[in-house]
Amino acid sequence: MSSKTVTPLLEKRNQLHLLFVATLKQIYATEKDLLEVCETLQEEAVLKQVKISIIERRSECLHHLHVLEKIFELLEEEIEYQKSKVVKGLLKEANEIVDQTAPQSIARDIALVLSVQKLKNHKISQYYTLLQFASAVGISGAIHLLEEALDEELKGVSYMITVLKDLINKLAVEKPAE
Repeated sequence: MSSKTVTPLLEKRNQLHLLFVATLKQIYATEKDLLEVCETLQEEAVLKQVKISIIERRSECLHHLHVLEKIFELLEEEIEYQKSKVVKGLLKEANEIVDQTAPQSIARDIALVLSVQKLKNHKISQYYTLLQFASAVGISGAIHLLEEALDEELKGVSYMITVLKDLINKLAVEKPAE
């Protein structure tokens, strides 16, 4: 009788583990994509504040890639990317928004920050989900690493919101070209 109760539980844990690994591969790809995007966005940025915030986000991506690689190693899983359609859509939308603004303008900087913020919000949901999976499956070695990454993402979004507010206020008081 005990084997009947253990088997369904074990099967559920296996399914959660598979979902955990699939999501881990997606967030790894997201971090890789954002790492590349930040290089481009940094070149597009006008204001020093925006350039610095994008450089900081890029540094954060590098750190998170290292964290994710530790988790892959912990799980004895091969590092693979699973490109996300959501990220592909967010990147396409980011390009469209940026293209609608004038180069070397505060509006362009707002579009850049907004684009990074949308990607970061997506990453927050992925890290939160990974943390829930790790807790449910009992992957204790990953829990602290994921909590750290999630906390950094939340702080990063909070900072980006502050930058965005500052930019919007600057644009609102900017005198129109004559």
